[in-house]
This record gives sequence, C-alpha cells and structure tokens, in this order.
Amino acid sequence: MTAQETTARDALIAVIAPIQAAARRKFTGDLEQMRHAYFIGEGLPEDTLGEVQTAAIAIRDRLVGTPPQDVLPGIKAAQITALSNAVTQYATDVPAPGDQQNENTGALETIVANIGKLAGLRHQVQLAAEQAFPWRTPGVASIRKSFQLPTDRPMRG
Repeated sequence: MTAQETTARDALIAVIAPIQAAARRKFTGDLEQMRHAYFIGEGLPEDTLGEVQTAAIAIRDRLVGTPPQDVLPGIKAAQITALSNAVTQYATDVPAPGDQQNENTGALETIVANIGKLAGLRHQVQLAAEQAFPWRTPGVASIRKSFQLPTDRPMRG
C-alpha cells in the first residue's frame, strides 16, 4: 500500500475503533457472535484499504436506517455521522452491499447469536430428563439415549 492508502486506512480504523468498543460492551455472553458484524478480532490494522473500507460500510449500514439494526451504548449521532463522512471520503470504488445481502447477513447473525440460547435450553431439557429418568433406574437407557444422556453414569454439568 502507498503512504496515502495507509493514512486513509488508519483514519477509517480510528473512526471505527470507538464503535467496536461499544459493540464489545453490548455483545457479550450469548451475543458474543454478533461481534463479527463489527469486525472485532478481524485484524483491520493488517488489512488493505479496500478491506477496511468494506468493513466501514458494513458497520455504517448496521447503525443507520429507521430503525437501525443495532443501537450501541455511547454511540450517538456524532459518531455515526463521522463514520458516514469517513466512508464518503475514503470509500471510493467500494460498492455498498445489496439490501438482500444485508438482510441475509442480519438473519445469519441473529441465528448465530441464538445458538448459545438454544444450547442453554437444550441443557435445561437434558437436566429435566436426568431428573425424570435417573441412570440407575432400570429400563430407562433408551430414553436417556434419546436425550443424549449417558446410560451408565449421571450427566455432567
């Protein structure tokens, strides 16, 4: 990259960084997978200008709109405007993702975010089955298998 491209990339990253910090605050626990929508842990400083431009556009698109896909703590109109201005200034020749792609990406992110919730619910069902069909009770092995419980010992966790 040229010095000008490096400067532009660094300027975009400087505008994105506070938004990423807010996303880290909001998306914890079961929602940690949503951090990928904000390119957290993606190594933006090592990416090319084009890749950072694409990330900036994707992040901006999540924060603008009526209603926006995400509302992040501490991110006000000034930060969103600064991001939009930086995208306009530096994002030349980078096409914005199509609306359908944005919707598909949003749906996938919602599904991924809910995987942890579903795993927790599955665990609750297994605990209920563990309680209803203790492993020492004769004749419950096939029922325990259907709940993915061990047949020769109690469930861990």
